Parts: sequence; C-alpha cells; structure tokens
Amino acid sequence: CDQEIVFTSTRDGNREIYIMNVDGSDQTRLTTHPERDHQPSINPQGTRIAFCSARDGFDNIYVMNVDGTAPQNLTNNQYANNNPAWSPDGRKIIFSSSRSGIQRIYVMNSDGTQEKALTSSNDFSSVATPVYHPDGSRIAFSGYGTGTNRWDVWEMDADGSNLVNVSSGSSSDDTPAYDYNNDAIAFISYRTGETQVFRMDGDGGNQVDLTNDVTFEVYYPSYHPLDSRIVFSGYEQSANASQIYLMNADGSDVIALTSAGNNEDPSFSPKYKNLIVIGPAITP
Repeated sequence: CDQEIVFTSTRDGNREIYIMNVDGSDQTRLTTHPERDHQPSINPQGTRIAFCSARDGFDNIYVMNVDGTAPQNLTNNQYANNNPAWSPDGRKIIFSSSRSGIQRIYVMNSDGTQEKALTSSNDFSSVATPVYHPDGSRIAFSGYGTGTNRWDVWEMDADGSNLVNVSSGSSSDDTPAYDYNNDAIAFISYRTGETQVFRMDGDGGNQVDLTNDVTFEVYYPSYHPLDSRIVFSGYEQSANASQIYLMNADGSDVIALTSAGNNEDPSFSPKYKNLIVIGPAITP
C-alpha cells in the first residue's frame, strides 16, 4: 500500500514496530517481542525493513520483510548497534556501532557481510544517525568532534573520506535529513535553548528555524521524498509523551499523526511513494 507508515510505539508496553496509513488510520502491529524493537527503516524497494532490536540481549541490526515476517540478525555482536539506514540502491546499510569502544559509523552489505568502519576515533568521540544522500555519493551524520566538544552535522563521501563540518554552529546540532528535491538538509539544533528543527542549504548556509512556533521539544526530522514536507517527533512535557507531527517544508501547518503511547524517530521511506518510517529516538 502506498499510504503506509511504519513506526515504533510503546502503547502496548515495550517498544514494538507498527504500520499505519499516512492519515493515522489502520494501525497494525508488526513485531511482538519482550525486548525492544525500534528504529525501523524501509529499503528503497519497499520490501524489507531494517531495524534495531535487543531480542538477543544486545542492540543489533536486523532486517525483516515489510509485513514483519522472517527477522534476521545481521550484526550479531555484544555491542550497541543502532540507527540503520539503507543506501539508495538498497544494497548497503549504514549504522553506528560501539564495537571499537566508541560509537563509529559502519557500512555493510544488506545481507550483513563485509562490514567496514567509515569514521575514526581520531576525529570523533561519538557518532550517530547516519543517512545517505539521495544520490548515494555522500553520508550525513551526527558527530561529536574531539576538538569541538559538541555535536555537529557532518558530511563525508560514501567511502568515509572528505569530512566536512556542515552546520558548524556554537551549540549542538544533530540528526540530519536530506531534502530529496532541493539541495538542503534539515536537522535538530539546540541553539535557541530548546530543540528545534532547522533547515540549511547543502553547504551549511541560510540556516532557518522551522519550528519556533511549536510549544514542545522536537526531534528526528525527515523529508517527504516527493513534496518536501517534514515529519518529526515532538515531546510534550505535560503529557509526558512523544507523538509524530507533519508540517510543510517552511514549517507551516503542523498536524499530529499519532496520539497513543510514545511514538518517535520518524523517517519517510526513501522509496518515491508516501511511506513514512517511525521509531523511538536514540539520544546521541
């Protein structure tokens, strides 16, 4: 179905992955496990979901069919493996892992073979939330620089070379998302004292606050692949819960898509149809 969203919710206890229509209707549970399942990401073909699960005792990267069947553990180690994201051709998965003692970004084939580190402990004391550029040539990610003592949005070539600090602000910026239709990146910034969704040009210029009118904390923006609307999660302190919201590319017309339980870490599918991927936030 072209109008489906996968997401993670705590509405039935622990973190599980669900599916629903873009208008929030027909919510159906995909996973059932006493350990957390979260951070789902649909491949560009719309047939497989990569996700993070602790069902074997540690957070590992799994893949399953889009209907929730046939889950497979790809990383299968005793470290924290998080934030899976597919390459535009569906052949690679990037993710973060603590296997070297600190979080680094790794890439592997979509079957779990040929894992390779892309970032170095010399450059970053921690990294998170890697995403591929729509053309597959670059990767944006959250990096805690060893010389900056803050999170910034960084870019590198797909092989890990040519590191560039894109956001380079005086406060922490993280969780980048590429605009499929414009040379732009959405990201989370803490520069106003509250978490806000900002937008910047691909080279870091023209940084604009898109959510200065909302009354809750915001996290994890992601662009719609066709019309550049932005989906994000919002934490309302009075309700002690996070819900998923959708807004226009300029920050207008914010609407809630969920209401029950905690629903976080939204991400549109990279496939060119109206799919959204949603899961709980992993704070860097």
